[in-house]
Amino acid sequence: MENETKTDATYELIEHLEAKEKKLSIMAIGSLLLAPLGLIGGAFSYVAIIHQKGNILDQQMIPIAIVYILLISIILIFGIIKYSKLKKYNHRLSKIRLLEETIYNEVLKAKIN
Repeated sequence: MENETKTDATYELIEHLEAKEKKLSIMAIGSLLLAPLGLIGGAFSYVAIIHQKGNILDQQMIPIAIVYILLISIILIFGIIKYSKLKKYNHRLSKIRLLEETIYNEVLKAKIN
């Protein structure tokens, strides 16, 4: 009975890690795609404002640009952190899958003999 409980807990852990892996991959891909899109949008807005006003450096735009670059950098850092966690989860899951395959092969060999 105790072995079944440990087995169930192990499979629940595997399912939990796989669900985390899916969430992390969506967050990492989303943030790593949003950051460059945000930079492109910011550059386009900057060019449009310069074209409209005629000034290359406007004193009001400098703080806005700094805040904008900081926000994009935070999103990019968030994506990189999530990507590193994703790699860690993938590494753990590969170890668990290898262990599961080894156990399965050993049980299969024992049943054949």
